[in-house]
Amino acid sequence: MLACLGAGAYLYFAWAQSEGYREFPKNPIYDFCYQGEGIEAVDGDTIHLKSLAVPKLNKKIRLLGIDAPESAQAPWGEQAKQELTALIDPNQGICCKKGAEALDKYDRLLAHCWSGNYFLNRELVARGRAYSYFIGEKNSGHRFEFEFAEAIAEKSALGVHHPQTGLTQLPVEYRAQHKHRAKDKPKKR
Repeated sequence: MLACLGAGAYLYFAWAQSEGYREFPKNPIYDFCYQGEGIEAVDGDTIHLKSLAVPKLNKKIRLLGIDAPESAQAPWGEQAKQELTALIDPNQGICCKKGAEALDKYDRLLAHCWSGNYFLNRELVARGRAYSYFIGEKNSGHRFEFEFAEAIAEKSALGVHHPQTGLTQLPVEYRAQHKHRAKDKPKKR
């Protein structure tokens, strides 16, 4: 299947560019937008919005449908964080659409987010900095799009998919192996 992705990928992205696919949707319906200082990538799949003026607006956002290497998975975790940081345009801010399931077990908001011309979730997968990752059907929007982007990144040997320098243990496997760490314990509600 991956052998035929070359031409298919070109056609898909040619169509996507002609339709303005990398741009924000024409009449987007976001749950919220945030602009200004205080947008920080915590790791490759989590963003922290910090408001000094209104602390109640502080939020941690877990990007839906992706799984980036953990910070301790050097150097890939740091590379994913740097890529996310570079994709966030502080002048444009970010706009997010919450998932069907709004919060994860760590009380992070689950969302698809855009900044400037980038759909952050998909872009991290397309650049080989994260994996397509879905649990159940509640938050499975964009599944095909992310899996297609991952297949292209894998075929192109980008980032975590590089045969010599890529990631050797999936982030989900790494977390399972290291789940005894105190900071991985979910918050009590």
